[in-house]
Amino acid sequence: MHLNLTQALYKSNREPLLPPSLTHPGCVGPVTEQWVGTTEAWPVTPVGNETWLDASVTNSEILPDTFRTYRKDRNKNGGGVLVAVHSTLESRDVPELLEDGCEVIWVRVKLQGRKSLYTCAYYRPDVSDRASLEGFNASVEVLPGLSDHDAVFYIKHQKSSNVGIAALKDGGRLISDPKGQADILNRHFESAFGDGRTYSSEEFQEKCRMPPADYPILNKVKISAQGVKKLLSNLKPTKAPGPDNISPRVLKELASEIAAPLTILFQTSVNTGTLPSDWKAANITPAFKKGEQYDAGNYRPVSLTCVCCKVLEHILTSTTRDHLEHHGILCNQQHGFRRGRSCETQLLDFTEELFENMVSGRQTDILVMDFAKAFDKVSHSLLLHKLSHHGINGEIGAWITAFLTDRTQAVVVNGERSDFVRVRSGVPQGSILSPLLFLIYINDLPSNLTSPSRLFADDTAAYNTVTSPEDQGVLQKDLERLADWENRWDMEFHPGKCQTLHVTRSRRTFQHSYRLHGQVLETVPSVKYLGLTITKDLTWKEHTNNLCNKANKTLGFLKRNLKINSRHIREMAYKAYVRPILEYAASVWDPHIQQDIDRLEAVQRRAARFVMRRYRHTSSPTEMLEDLGWASLQARQRTARLAMLYKIQHGIVSTEGLKSKLQPAPPRRRRAHAQQLVQPVGRTDYRKESFLPRTVRDWNTLSPTAVEADNVNTFVSRVSLH
Repeated sequence: MHLNLTQALYKSNREPLLPPSLTHPGCVGPVTEQWVGTTEAWPVTPVGNETWLDASVTNSEILPDTFRTYRKDRNKNGGGVLVAVHSTLESRDVPELLEDGCEVIWVRVKLQGRKSLYTCAYYRPDVSDRASLEGFNASVEVLPGLSDHDAVFYIKHQKSSNVGIAALKDGGRLISDPKGQADILNRHFESAFGDGRTYSSEEFQEKCRMPPADYPILNKVKISAQGVKKLLSNLKPTKAPGPDNISPRVLKELASEIAAPLTILFQTSVNTGTLPSDWKAANITPAFKKGEQYDAGNYRPVSLTCVCCKVLEHILTSTTRDHLEHHGILCNQQHGFRRGRSCETQLLDFTEELFENMVSGRQTDILVMDFAKAFDKVSHSLLLHKLSHHGINGEIGAWITAFLTDRTQAVVVNGERSDFVRVRSGVPQGSILSPLLFLIYINDLPSNLTSPSRLFADDTAAYNTVTSPEDQGVLQKDLERLADWENRWDMEFHPGKCQTLHVTRSRRTFQHSYRLHGQVLETVPSVKYLGLTITKDLTWKEHTNNLCNKANKTLGFLKRNLKINSRHIREMAYKAYVRPILEYAASVWDPHIQQDIDRLEAVQRRAARFVMRRYRHTSSPTEMLEDLGWASLQARQRTARLAMLYKIQHGIVSTEGLKSKLQPAPPRRRRAHAQQLVQPVGRTDYRKESFLPRTVRDWNTLSPTAVEADNVNTFVSRVSLH
């Protein structure tokens, strides 16, 4: 038996880099002629088995000197394997993949700018020789980068509709050639920019009205070669290069050699406030969102910028973020792109307020706002003013000014590029610095409102407790203030995509038609905010149904695409693609209604059948789950809630509203452990089963060893055993 196993298919000069496999007892003599003829057609890596060779036969007797030959001889009659690699390719054997009792040879061929190619020759003398087959399987399992990660990469690749750019409509015509498509998309993306106009000093002062501030100036930054080397070493080699065509793989592999000169370049760039022109250019990759593929409006731009510039951006972003956090500049309402904050922390704080209002019989009106092209609309001049206002001046301020000035971009479709256009506004989506710049730009929005608000980057929600129509009038006034804010800062809301939700279980609902720019905002029975479906009665049935539908579709996709893979890969695929859907922000909505619990567990039971390949109705999913060692989703979600409470208690995450409500229980009531908490009061089932009362109740029953864990991972492992 002969076998060639590769991690991927490669092409070299448009010819397939696949080895011929030859089986011939006794390679010496005629086989040499046979292989020479073969290698003229396949000049890369011939593979052979049953070579019948021993130490008395030299490599030059088998193949010409243009090949490097790797052998494993049996040194007795029969057997033997070899792999030969053309001398123009860099190669080495891989002894760490060899297994006792298995006739196999592995060779790694290094390919420039690509993953290495692993080639093996394997000989199994008899079907009944299980030891040999198990040895071979063991060598495959430890093959670097194969099985697990490549299988998951394959699934990810298959999940994306890799059909390129569809024919695009342009003036009633369908354009299918790549250059024409690139031009159409470039014009569309350019249209999203602000006009980039300059203002008179009076206009600028009027636009930039802000409360006085006296923040210290963030001026100097010292860049170290050690820090640059670490950042280079952590680059993902498979990421695409920018307009300078310098691959992150090159930077990563040469990190030790180029860290020092790059440090000098970076420091000079910051000190002088200048950047190479390539660093201010971007190749735009159009990413399809949803809707009709022929509509250029259904694509968003992803900027591929120079990797070296991204490394420097990382350094400056870290320094700037530390300045903002240390001086408390960023508003508490913002949970996007910040340490210790996430969608989950935002949703926990938000739903806690909603539950408290509902328990008290009060209505909450929520306005979920939608920015139109938020990142593209940011005015450069107004952003630079806000940076200066917050103390980001001096060298860093000058560097950011240069970073934003005279930027250009071009769309690339199937290797064809549009003309470059000037970027008049916006922060490039895909750069490292842009998210932080956007947070600074939008930072003052909540201070313009009298109602509470919540932000996650540009995802904005304004809301108010409603006990009378006057409270709704306050929220309507805030919509007018938002309109004033967007006009002043050259931003734009999309009224047609903004939604209103009245959250209440009261029979008496205060209705109101909220308006923005004269347009009535749509009132809906449920709204999706940060991936969570919030309903007017604050139950999780609809959200659970949505998750189960999505998870079942993903599981069906895996069934169609993983038909011959091992159980290990199927299990890994479930854990990577299906289970995260069912557990996203689970601490917020962990269901207590049995019907919702059963619906979730049914997905996992179907997944167990898929992983185990047992589809007969007589097969027991419960036994399969035990064989797989999978905990129930209900148990995992309980652990997730407790882990979140642990993080809140220890200041690992920031949830201002929840943290203030956690009070130590009186010493006389601390029976289970010394860190018991006062149980929040819940008069209704839905309040009792919301995050805080339910999780504190579970927390108070934990063992002392669990709550005394010194890190989250230890805590989770001890809770899982509890």
